[in-house]
Amino acid sequence: GLATGSLNGLNPKSKFLAADPNEFKNLAGDPAFAAEIARLKKWIPAKQKPHAPGSRDRILEYRDGKPFWEGKEILPDDPIPEISGGK
Repeated sequence: GLATGSLNGLNPKSKFLAADPNEFKNLAGDPAFAAEIARLKKWIPAKQKPHAPGSRDRILEYRDGKPFWEGKEILPDDPIPEISGGK
């Protein structure tokens, strides 16, 4: 993420990482990062293409605005595996 040194010249031990070691703060709205975000946005495809056949493992995708994990739709009331122990 931005806080871990993916910016050109940003030291991973910067004040950003020290202040937010788990990268919970979204720096995308910070004007200091606007140029880097614009540069990186050029690499985001305008349209998501289907994954290669058989590549379901650990894939998060969106279909018609709905999230799917490994081919299965994630419903609003589904538990978070790391918190609830999964299904």
